[in-house]
Amino acid sequence: MNERADPLRPAPPNPANASALTLLSFSWMRPTVAAGRVRPLEDPDIIPLADKFRCERTGQGTFQPLWRRQVGPTGAGIPGTTPSLFLALFQSFGTRLMFSALLKVGNDICLFVSPLMLRLIIKHLQDRDAGDARPMDGLLLALALFATYTFQSMIFNQYFNTVSTIQVQLRGALIGAVFQKSLRLSPESRALYTSGQIQNLMATDSRTVSDFVLYLNMLWSATEQIIVAMLLLVNLMGWIPTVAGVLFILASMPLQATLVATIKALREKASARTDNRVKVVSEAIKGIKVVKLYAWELSFVKKILATRARELHFMRSMAIVQAWSSTLVFSLPTMLTVTVFVTYVLTGRVLDAAVVFPAIALFNVIRPPLLFLPSIIISAARAGASLSRLTSFLSAEELVPMYDGPHALDQHVLDAENVDLAAENASFTWDPSTSLSASTLTSISFRVPQGALVAIVGPTGSGKSTLLAGLLGELPIVSGRAGIRQNRTVSYCDQVPFIQNATLRDNILFGKPYHEEYYRETVRVCCLLSDFRILPAGDNTEIGGRGINLSGGQRARVSLARAVYAQADICLLDDPLCAVDAHVGKSIFNDCIVANLHGKTRLLTTNQIHFAASPHVDMIIVVKNGTVAESGTRAALLADHTSEFSQLVEAAGEMGAGEVPEDHVEARHPSAPVPGGDDDHHHHHDYDDVVVGGEGTGTETGASTQAKGKDASSSLLASDDKTENYGTIESGKLIKKETKSKGRVQFRHYLTYFRAMGVIQWVLPIFVFALGAQMTSLAVNVWLSIWSDSSTGVNAGAETNTLLNLVVFCSLGFFSVVVSSGSAFSLAFGVIRASVLLHEKLLLSVFGAPSSFFNATPEGRLVNRFNSDMDKVDSTLGSTLQSLLRLLLNLSFTIGLILWATPAFVFVVIPVGAVCLYVQEFYRKSSVDLRRLEAVARSPLYSHFGETLDGVVTIRAYRDVPRATFVNDTYTDVLNKTSYASSCANRWIAVRLEALGTILIFGASLLAIFAPPGQLSASMSGLVLSYVMQILGAMNWSVRQFTEAESQLSAIERVAEYSEPPFLQEEAGGVQRRRSRWPKKGCILFENVTMRYRKDLPPALKSVSFSIFPGEHVGIVGRTGAGKSSAIQCLFRLYELEKGRIVIDDVDISKLKLFDLRSSLGIIPQEPFCFSGTIRSNLDIEGGSNLSVGQRQLLCLGRALLRDSQVLVLDEATSSVSNATDQRIQKTLRDEMGHCTVLTVAHRLHTVMQSDRIIVMDEGKIGEMGKPSDLLSRPSMLSALVDETGPNTAAHLRNLASLPRDAHHLNGGECMYFKDRNGHNGGGIGRMANENENPSCFAKSQVSMRSRVRHAFLDLRSALQEAKLIATGEMHEPEINPAEWREQLSLMVSKLSVLSAELNKDGSITGNVDEYFHGRPTDMLQAEQSPAMSTHSTRPSRNSDEDLPRIDLMARKRSTDK
Repeated sequence: MNERADPLRPAPPNPANASALTLLSFSWMRPTVAAGRVRPLEDPDIIPLADKFRCERTGQGTFQPLWRRQVGPTGAGIPGTTPSLFLALFQSFGTRLMFSALLKVGNDICLFVSPLMLRLIIKHLQDRDAGDARPMDGLLLALALFATYTFQSMIFNQYFNTVSTIQVQLRGALIGAVFQKSLRLSPESRALYTSGQIQNLMATDSRTVSDFVLYLNMLWSATEQIIVAMLLLVNLMGWIPTVAGVLFILASMPLQATLVATIKALREKASARTDNRVKVVSEAIKGIKVVKLYAWELSFVKKILATRARELHFMRSMAIVQAWSSTLVFSLPTMLTVTVFVTYVLTGRVLDAAVVFPAIALFNVIRPPLLFLPSIIISAARAGASLSRLTSFLSAEELVPMYDGPHALDQHVLDAENVDLAAENASFTWDPSTSLSASTLTSISFRVPQGALVAIVGPTGSGKSTLLAGLLGELPIVSGRAGIRQNRTVSYCDQVPFIQNATLRDNILFGKPYHEEYYRETVRVCCLLSDFRILPAGDNTEIGGRGINLSGGQRARVSLARAVYAQADICLLDDPLCAVDAHVGKSIFNDCIVANLHGKTRLLTTNQIHFAASPHVDMIIVVKNGTVAESGTRAALLADHTSEFSQLVEAAGEMGAGEVPEDHVEARHPSAPVPGGDDDHHHHHDYDDVVVGGEGTGTETGASTQAKGKDASSSLLASDDKTENYGTIESGKLIKKETKSKGRVQFRHYLTYFRAMGVIQWVLPIFVFALGAQMTSLAVNVWLSIWSDSSTGVNAGAETNTLLNLVVFCSLGFFSVVVSSGSAFSLAFGVIRASVLLHEKLLLSVFGAPSSFFNATPEGRLVNRFNSDMDKVDSTLGSTLQSLLRLLLNLSFTIGLILWATPAFVFVVIPVGAVCLYVQEFYRKSSVDLRRLEAVARSPLYSHFGETLDGVVTIRAYRDVPRATFVNDTYTDVLNKTSYASSCANRWIAVRLEALGTILIFGASLLAIFAPPGQLSASMSGLVLSYVMQILGAMNWSVRQFTEAESQLSAIERVAEYSEPPFLQEEAGGVQRRRSRWPKKGCILFENVTMRYRKDLPPALKSVSFSIFPGEHVGIVGRTGAGKSSAIQCLFRLYELEKGRIVIDDVDISKLKLFDLRSSLGIIPQEPFCFSGTIRSNLDIEGGSNLSVGQRQLLCLGRALLRDSQVLVLDEATSSVSNATDQRIQKTLRDEMGHCTVLTVAHRLHTVMQSDRIIVMDEGKIGEMGKPSDLLSRPSMLSALVDETGPNTAAHLRNLASLPRDAHHLNGGECMYFKDRNGHNGGGIGRMANENENPSCFAKSQVSMRSRVRHAFLDLRSALQEAKLIATGEMHEPEINPAEWREQLSLMVSKLSVLSAELNKDGSITGNVDEYFHGRPTDMLQAEQSPAMSTHSTRPSRNSDEDLPRIDLMARKRSTDK
């Protein structure tokens, strides 16, 4: 946060130069509190954090050196020793903790002085009634009591300030330690901890341990207070009553211990389920675009609610146990009073006011320990569990540098041979527990000389990216040696680019100093200049986390620009060219990788063979089946026609990166200026799907041609003074500052929570039972006063009176227990009900939000709502409100009792009460604001932490750990600053309220002492004084609990922000329901479609009109930023149209519900996002870090095939797979999806060259549209794109376009060809004037579909029976568990058999498809006999139709058993 001074804002308080009295009274906080009374507090109003609080000092300077001594250089501990985190923390903060213990002892002494003073005052009153007391003695006693409470208040607040200081320091140290450890974890250790678990250690466990420091002294202090109080009771009441009280306490302890242990166990189980829930929510938010494209919102909501249900199961059990514990705790003081006084009377003693009320005062002293000791023990147990988890994590094995481990290479040899990277028979694995034979990469050997350009090629999933990760040390080496030469800097361009929530410029600089000349050269060679031009603030445009508002191509080029700007000695480039089109890829390869990085050692993985075959490539490494199949120079491998690389080149039909001659590329030194700006071959449109405030991967806007010359290009960069016309910093802001409510919490948020609890069901009973508990507690003490009065001076009938008094006294005690239990259980059930309803409401609302909301909202901010805020709702809010209710009732009854006994006390109460109200009003607004600022400060810390975990490989590769640590420390310091300010504000109000309470005690004492004889008995005076002595704590705790309740209610405020109006929900469309099996044909019509991502942005699509016919395969190409992905997003209604309409099968999609629309369409998105889980769960309903990007794309293809939609969209779906895999995918689509309408957006032109038609987009409009062969037969935009790839590649593409096309996509080869508008043969893709002209066309297609279903069923059933894997090329090459594969086949067989059975003669389906696929009774799964089947099936009789029902039921049973 910005801490710059505002000239219009007064300077924040500074205690450094404050006087002793100012420090003792915390008056230095007054400027902050006063500012909060007149306006909302902001960060500059808070005192700057002192150096002793900063993480750099408490963590790196104090704690971590002590911890490193225990864990040693490996971070995993010194052999023969066990690291102790508690010891390291005590060594770091033990001195101040010991000082706080001394202050606590002083406070406890004052606690026991006050009951003794009360006894002396009561004796004085008794002597006064007897005429033996002097008024001056009473005045001195009152002054002594006043001094005692004043001294106690001063010591207690200094004690609490001290432990608050320790808490802030300790939390900062732990957060910093967890953060730095997460950046040092070895691959083996990293596999043991998910990102969610590490974030939980930082957010929850570190807070749990640090918060316990506030109560650590209470553990011994509570025991000490109980023992001392019992000794004083022995002196006051004798041994027998005191022993009875001790035995009662001892008897309750085992029950308390059992309840605490049960709560601890249930809390741990619930916490584990909470972690799972937050993990699923976090993954769903990360992959929200995929969730929305597949219409999986409700599926994920159900999945999260199922996880929540398991969490609630333990929370419900824990709430019930806590209710029993609460009943015991709140009943214990009353029952202890009853036990002691009943024993006291039964031993034959007479109740005396001088004994009763000092004893009650002592009981009040031990009441807090008895009330809070179980909670403190629970907190201690939680802190112990958190400390154990933190110890395990912080002592996990750390990453050993590649040049320093057991598998390190000889650095002297590398230096002598001038080799930068090498591997000698090295084997790598993602799973260290596997054997050598199961390694991911085996027997890897190669040597890369300094300055070489090395291309790494191979099939999808062969291990190219894994090899780079292994060289970086991110994979454990099982055997052999591998690594990078020491003292050589490294830059790394990940295949999944790491993009931070920062400006575009900051993402490129990545902490490096800004050098304008080289920066401009970097963005030029990475083709980013025109992207800067169309962004609202140029390169100062803010980028969302994971680059959510950039396209895939932009993210890749930003990551590449970062690698280039770093000017590292070694550049590892993991397929950065897969997401850009041909001419941009050619430009980047020639100008950036070859020319700008000339002299650097470059490793480039790629699936585009023509780049690997370029004459500029010095060395080729072919990876296949997890090993280096061959390596060598380009010339040597091409000369050997039997080599793997030669065969790859031949299969691809491509040669060279655009066949640019070697001498055409000018090698430039990285620091050299740019001569003449853009070269001629850069005159292209470079605006790759720019997203401005829109969904990532494709918010496209048109832009003019990239400017020439240095002067022109300079105008494309946002200057520091923002004088350019391309946007300002403010206009480039994407992530809005988190909203912070102002003033006190609105009453409607109280109502929100009470309604969620159930006003009639639980809120009313809570209030009634709490009122009853307070009344019975008061009645017990009043009855003691009456009893003591009757006992002293009335001897006649004492036995009868004693029996009556005992019965009434015990009855009141028993009734107190009953009403306490009623209040506790009502609260337990009400809290659970509120947790369920509020979580469901928040979940449904967030998942119903539009895509633009997720673009502008960081993931950490959303996760904070589901984690921290919901944790308050689940755990603390209900008990805080109940505690506030009890305190307010106690305060009200206390004041009422005093006024009833001494009406003159009203003259003390009124002025003190007025000042109290003024002070608390003065404080409350500031306190609530400080708590809100604290909550807001958590979000950037959590967001940065999660962002860092996602990019840990990149951060380590760039050796950027110190900068990341500095940023984390800065965010932690901001959080600690607000936390400490909030704590000091509490001390400020406590000092003042306790001073007012002391005045009340002094006033009540004087009224009692100077009351006329006979007006107020000694017993009643003792009762009044015992209650007025409680008012000190009651006033303080009431205000603090009220403030705490408002702070806790900020969680309701923050939850309501995202779950109640005016929170925007995604437009659901009209009320029209889709027809059964819609779309059946797949006819798509764009009619004058105009769309923009925001009102302040130019249109991304401009009056686009075209039609796509049933079963047609259409390719969509164009320059980056031309509008390709925008059209796709309109099709799925991720953004609504400004004008025009889109029609699918005669249905305007704007009239459909979003779920109906998106669930009816199939898509393979540009970002192949996977969710954690099994392959099956990813196919049918998780991010997949152990899969390569290409494998994830194949998984997404599987999703589309399983969905079997009539309309399928491929948005750069094969950009990260090899050419061979791409060809097989295209063949699969033609064979399996031939009847579907397929739209393919691609940068690889060969991907779409065999499409029926191609649409060329240009600046948001349709540039041209037609058959590939027709467009390439004349000058056209497509011809220009093809020619830019080079002569050999262009010839290959033209050959693909000229290949004859069959009619596989219409009617199984039997459908008639249509004619186009001019009556020419359109090859099955012309416009059909009237569907009735060929009425049998689609009927034949539907019959064919029926036949295809049966064939597929028989194939799958056969595979299931024979336990065979039908491998289709590379898609099934990775080993798959046969049992899991058979389980998947079984499920698919069940679905296909149902579909087969329900297909009517005309190919349509009877009833609701969902009914057949979910919960279908087995007796309805009878497959329909079909005579046509015999004409198609050539399988043995066991696969005949007669066996369909039997096999299906068997499959169904196996699936159910599993």
